[in-house]
Amino acid sequence: MEKKKLMDFSKQIPRKSRHIRWYQEISPDNFYMDHPMARYHFIVVDDSDYDRNKILNGIYAQISEIHSGLIKMERLNRKVKESRLGYKFVSVDTPVSPDVLNLKKFGLPVVWDSKLTERKVLNLEDYVQRLYED
Repeated sequence: MEKKKLMDFSKQIPRKSRHIRWYQEISPDNFYMDHPMARYHFIVVDDSDYDRNKILNGIYAQISEIHSGLIKMERLNRKVKESRLGYKFVSVDTPVSPDVLNLKKFGLPVVWDSKLTERKVLNLEDYVQRLYED
């Protein structure tokens, strides 16, 4: 399978607008049949907690249609600074390829953010908080 070249649009969507931000990397600690799973990071920015959860449940449903094994890690659920919006940040480990995800079906702009990755110096939660709360 040819790997698609994804463009990083992380600076093109204002943080005070409704959107989905995501990135996928190799899971450092979960495996399926001796192969590392993919770790997806999703941030959903929307007006209501209900809508954020509805979108995330839709993402989980897309993944579960292909493979029932997914490990959810809820990380942050907070308000965007000086905005009526809130954001929910979750990570999901699964053996499912990103090709099966249709994030555009939720009607929000989709941002692929290569900086949304596990790191040693500044942890991922700090990056997300600085993005939406500073």
